[in-house]
Amino acid sequence: MSKLNEARLGQRWMRATLLLGVVVLFGLIAATPSASAHAQLVRTLPAQASEQAKAPATVTFVFDEAVRSTRPAQVSGGVLTATVERPARLTENGRALVVSLPRDLGRGVYDVTWHVLSDDGHQELGTLTFGVGVKPGGVPAVAAERTQRNLPLTVGRWFFLLGVLAAAGLAGLGLALRPVLSEPGFAAAPALVARVSIAAFVLAAAGAGLELVSLPAAMGTRFGDVTAVAGGLALIGALTTAFALGHARAARISTTIGLALVLAPPLAGHVLSPGRLRAVAVPVDVIHTAAAAAWLGGILWLVMLASAAVRAGALSSSLGVAARRFSAIALVVIAVLGLSGIARAIVEFQRVSQLWSTGYGQLLLVKTAIFLVLIGIGAMNRSRLLPRLRVARDGSAVVRIRQSLAAEALLLAVIAAVVALLGSTTPPRSLAAAPATAVPVTATTTTFGRQADELAVGVAVRRGGGTVAVDTTVLGAAGAPDDRLRVDVAPGSPGSPGAAAGASATTPATACGAGRYCATLRTDAAAPKLRIRVRRIGGRTSTVTVRLPTDPQPARAAALVAADERALLALRSLVVHERLAGDGHSTPLTTVFRMAAPDRLAYSSRGAGDAIIIGDRRWDRSGDQARWQQSPQDRLQVPALEWGSVHDPSVLGASRVAGRAVWIVSFSDPTVPAWFTVWIDQRTKLPLRVRMTAAAHFMDRRYGAFDVPTRIVPPPRRAVSAG
Repeated sequence: MSKLNEARLGQRWMRATLLLGVVVLFGLIAATPSASAHAQLVRTLPAQASEQAKAPATVTFVFDEAVRSTRPAQVSGGVLTATVERPARLTENGRALVVSLPRDLGRGVYDVTWHVLSDDGHQELGTLTFGVGVKPGGVPAVAAERTQRNLPLTVGRWFFLLGVLAAAGLAGLGLALRPVLSEPGFAAAPALVARVSIAAFVLAAAGAGLELVSLPAAMGTRFGDVTAVAGGLALIGALTTAFALGHARAARISTTIGLALVLAPPLAGHVLSPGRLRAVAVPVDVIHTAAAAAWLGGILWLVMLASAAVRAGALSSSLGVAARRFSAIALVVIAVLGLSGIARAIVEFQRVSQLWSTGYGQLLLVKTAIFLVLIGIGAMNRSRLLPRLRVARDGSAVVRIRQSLAAEALLLAVIAAVVALLGSTTPPRSLAAAPATAVPVTATTTTFGRQADELAVGVAVRRGGGTVAVDTTVLGAAGAPDDRLRVDVAPGSPGSPGAAAGASATTPATACGAGRYCATLRTDAAAPKLRIRVRRIGGRTSTVTVRLPTDPQPARAAALVAADERALLALRSLVVHERLAGDGHSTPLTTVFRMAAPDRLAYSSRGAGDAIIIGDRRWDRSGDQARWQQSPQDRLQVPALEWGSVHDPSVLGASRVAGRAVWIVSFSDPTVPAWFTVWIDQRTKLPLRVRMTAAAHFMDRRYGAFDVPTRIVPPPRRAVSAG
């Protein structure tokens, strides 16, 4: 067969394959049922945070799409001494998950945790909290729900995606580069490419198998069915490629399978979600995947051609013919990748801020950064290395471009890993999809502690349905609740437009308990700021302000506080700088504490003296020139927590302390009573700052020098008083 006829045959075969791919694509789109990219919980029975007069026999979770139950539900709390597993069955065509509860559940608060698999392969879990004869407090306003991470599944997706891109790219670029294979030095290239193609097909099949093994309930879902079919095709592709060198028909079959695998990742992922124009979204996703495959396939082809040229000792100009041909293709591929990537982002994102405020967006930024690095490497190859291939008389240019291409292939493999993580992360559009039939439930309580001169003011705020309920507790300097006050609440802060609106903007609070004053006002603000004014007998007033978080995330706040407690108690040593005030007028007491686990403490207070505590002994002195006085001491346990219990935890936001990123969490401890705000290091989970508000006790602590060797020893014997 002449070269011209071979080229024409290759072009006809490419057109026929592309036409077949388009037909298969739209056939699959038409046959695939509507499905959500992330199954949404729309209601529960009983309602989240509800109080039941008697224990229900079952609890029901209703989703917006059919799901699969992956394991029994767990029930804990109340009279149960341990977590028990209970069977879960599906009803309403798989949309309702019904869990049977143990009999004779007594008074108490119970948690029921469920596990399901959505249609696109997301493992999801959540917890419903309800009370029997008691009202649960401090629980989320909606049933907790999150995507469950699965490392084997993510690794399987990476293998599958990398194998699919390599197999499809080698097949497609093999057609495009076929005319240059007659160049001298490329005789060994087809055999090398065949071996790499077999490895790619096997990798895709292994990845598909690992995904399905990681999700035993996946078969019957869109994700499971597409993955199983793609894995089977990949195995067939590996077998046919092994015979392709001597059989033209086998080569055509393996090429068709390689190109068809491009359809699998889009059809198994998020792109078929409701609310998207599928006739546009799916082709864009397929084009994006095909362009990525073409880039990786072209790079692999050039690596194989360079290896063949080096083995044959051919002039590097032969490789230059292939490199220039792929360079022209790569320009189109990069443009397609960029445009289709922007189109996909428009589909998945609602706001630009979601790029850095969501996990999905952050992963996409990482992917984009690597993509820009790849463009830079490609530009360098085009401007510097390709011209050298035309004039070089040795293999140095071939070796250099092969190394550069290997680096590109490695970065593309990293991008595939990021895409695998994206496949296990819920897109912002799905996160924002609010169930239309969601049942309203009890609002979350956020607590604040504030100092109003000599008064300790604790503020508990509950939001729901545009209404803000404010419960203010005021404690006097002696610690007793103060019932002789007038308290009112207004939006905004002094001097703000809300405060300037006059008396109509102020809501008087009414007495609702010992030292408690309650008021309700309406606001549609996402993060309203409230001004609480306290007026004493005689007319003297104090004003404090609080700002509600947009999303208090109580479950996450509780987890952060628990992690903070574990991190603090595990320390071997630390230093604490404390500022303690009794009212708004006297000079605060400043103290530096040095602690060494398990029972050594030394502190120095300006104006209040120093102390050293070691085990069951302590030494005190009133000033630098005074002698130490020894006395017995109950054994301490350091480090120690400032609080005894945690109620109504909320995430107030994020900030920085001493250059470190922190989460700000608030909660109350009714056993004191006291109100706390803690700044928790996002990386180490250690407390960097703690503020406590209690009666005549307004404390601000700064923590540092964690696990720095600290030597705490008794004072010199000559400095200790003989008495």
